[in-house]
Amino acid sequence: MKAKYLFPAVSLILFYCLSCDKVDMPNVASDVIIDTTGNPLDTVTMAQNQNMLLEDFTGHKCNNCPAAGLVAEAIHDEHPDRVIVVSVHAPDGGFQEVTSTHPTDFKTEAGTEYAASMNVSANPLGLFNRIPDGSIDGIYWTLASDWEPFSEEILSQNNLAPVSLIQDSEYNSSTNEVELTVHGKFFEAMTGDLRVIVYLIRNSVVSPQTMGDGSVNDSYVHHEVLSDVIGGTWGTVIDNDQTYDIGDQFSF
Repeated sequence: MKAKYLFPAVSLILFYCLSCDKVDMPNVASDVIIDTTGNPLDTVTMAQNQNMLLEDFTGHKCNNCPAAGLVAEAIHDEHPDRVIVVSVHAPDGGFQEVTSTHPTDFKTEAGTEYAASMNVSANPLGLFNRIPDGSIDGIYWTLASDWEPFSEEILSQNNLAPVSLIQDSEYNSSTNEVELTVHGKFFEAMTGDLRVIVYLIRNSVVSPQTMGDGSVNDSYVHHEVLSDVIGGTWGTVIDNDQTYDIGDQFSF
């Protein structure tokens, strides 16, 4: 993939619904291209542990969101090699409103679509690997008070990811572009419309945030902010045939 998004400090997240890998990289890239030069997963013969993606749906006018953000940060710090946290400023509403006191527009088209499809209608709420909550049909979100026990339950299962994902990237400082290739390998036979989603993340953004006591912190640091999705909101289709055998590989 190539793209020309000009963000000061970003990360990339490769997100397949059951496997994810975080990649630190300054700026990034969007046109999808096919890479046929080989797959570095050729030598990987065993499935890897499934990582956990926590999508923290938040808002800069949400006074309960900073506390939830600390919970998400603590979960990550306890399992830094297995937990990826992304702050998604959605759904649209008063908590996302851009005003003179809260001038940064954190909203993204993808975040708004994810919130609508996952029935996220308030902040703060969290999604864990987009697994349904289980208590109510159609509900994927979890209250911040349940994030720690829910994350421990997921991580303690030590499930193996049916697909392993890694990336190759090269940054060109003169053009401020990153060339990114995503590689994957199946360790479980699967069928269906499977896609890879690549998140563009700003590591930190200093911008006003309403705090728990109702005050506004003008120097608040927003962490791991979703800024765009490379290849479109719902990602890139791996194969139109939608049938995958153990050992199948892909690169794009």
